[in-house]
Amino acid sequence: DKTCTQLQRTALCVAAKRGHSNVIQILCEAGANKDWPDIWGASPLLNACRTGHFEAARLLCKARANESWRGFNGFNSCPKHL
Repeated sequence: DKTCTQLQRTALCVAAKRGHSNVIQILCEAGANKDWPDIWGASPLLNACRTGHFEAARLLCKARANESWRGFNGFNSCPKHL
């Protein structure tokens, strides 16, 4: 299994991908970079949306994550209805 360091995932990216809303809240309040991408260009917001964690995605949007971020494959991070 690849480690977070090898995949260049921040704690916020991992929390978003796994839907840990409480951790996202704490990290955002502490000033974590909400748009830092992983090795594939996926932001925390894109990871939350791709894995179906829409509450996590809502928190990131509320924390002013870049909703127009596009991963390396060109897909947008956030559905407009969030």
